Amino acid sequence: MDLSTGQKRAYEEILRWYADAPAQEFYLAGFAGTGKTTMAARLVREMGLRTCVATYTGKAASVLRSKGLGQASTIHSLIYERIPGTEPPRWVRAPMSPLADARLLVVDEVSMVSDDVADDLRAYGKKILVLGDPGQLPPISGAGAFTRREPDVFLTEIHRQAAESPVLRMATAAREGRPLEPANDDRARILGLGKAAILEGAARGQVICGTHRSRWGATKLIREERGALTLNPGEGERVICRRNDRELGIYNGMLGTVEEWYELDDHDLYRFSVRMDDLDEVIDVVVDPALFREHAEGRAEPPRYRRGVQLFDFGYVITCHSAQGSEWPEVTIIDDSGSFREEASRWLYTALTRAAERVTLLRR
Repeated sequence: MDLSTGQKRAYEEILRWYADAPAQEFYLAGFAGTGKTTMAARLVREMGLRTCVATYTGKAASVLRSKGLGQASTIHSLIYERIPGTEPPRWVRAPMSPLADARLLVVDEVSMVSDDVADDLRAYGKKILVLGDPGQLPPISGAGAFTRREPDVFLTEIHRQAAESPVLRMATAAREGRPLEPANDDRARILGLGKAAILEGAARGQVICGTHRSRWGATKLIREERGALTLNPGEGERVICRRNDRELGIYNGMLGTVEEWYELDDHDLYRFSVRMDDLDEVIDVVVDPALFREHAEGRAEPPRYRRGVQLFDFGYVITCHSAQGSEWPEVTIIDDSGSFREEASRWLYTALTRAAERVTLLRR
């Protein structure tokens, strides 16, 4: 990769930080397509250091591996280990993590990293290079541990090869507040919002929206089309975790598939067996069904916090805020940007950049 002037400066600044600076962390910021990840891969290769690479979700880790960071994993799998014999499984920070023997840690998509997880990463005492995109929406409550300050270097120039992507062209136009134009092929489409388009999007990839009203309505359409008529998710249905539980190894925004569930005898609770995408294993959790009831009643009520009880929701359609830190080959977006007023461009940019290969934008 030929480095731009900004990338050369960033490269040199990172080398100086690693060699001489007392600061444990270096925050490299950049918009989508500016080459943050590709440059990090080159740094790792040329510095020749024992390096760990991690990110929030398994999907994002897969993207990093495709860009030359072959050792990339989720943060959870890198630094946590299961306590033997615990059911449900409990996780603690692993003293013998590969990070203990590394010289450098690279963390991508850092907007979703919470304070407690960031503290666990820092506890290994290694230099940490974090990569983030300030053009996206502000992180959800409790996240953004690494990004609450000005970046050390901010890349703004879109790299030539990246600029050829129809998805990125549309996302950049959204960020800059320019009119969006579809591609000549199906890699970046703009269609009218309707039942058929939503169902097609759910069949092809992940559906993203902005408001609860959109999420409830689209989820109802998808579940009815698939013959799911129960209040709670049946076997094979997609769900999303909505509450962090570091000991269980599950975090807000992680998706999974229900394998079985049953109602507990009291307290209006359920036990779910869920195969989590990012863990590639089945976990058993006690779940408060409050968020599933929202879809039936069309109104949100704050769930009660109960120790040992998790929050899950249907995962066919998720909000753009919940999608931060994740990426899918194909994404369909219900354009709710108008609901976010001064944040409309950032909302749309964030949603569009969740698509790695193809995106369909549905507009009313």
